[in-house]
Amino acid sequence: MAAEDRWPRTLREAHDDAFARMPSREAPVSAWVEFRRVNARMYHAVADLDRGHHHEALYWFGRELREVERLTEKPEWKAEYGREGWR
Repeated sequence: MAAEDRWPRTLREAHDDAFARMPSREAPVSAWVEFRRVNARMYHAVADLDRGHHHEALYWFGRELREVERLTEKPEWKAEYGREGWR
């Protein structure tokens, strides 16, 4: 079963899921980049599922993408983690 098959269906569930999966502060940047990318996919899917929170879920989707950009802005990280996108 793919991660997408187990994703939350509501924005509240998505926030809870993200909190439960959050890496430790000491985790490497690569773990944080992957965490943020998974979150972006999750919030994008939730925007279609939880129509009452569609715009708020899209906000969180964009926020996660901005975090990936921030985490990969150093040239050494951009080369390794900045090309794959969020899908």
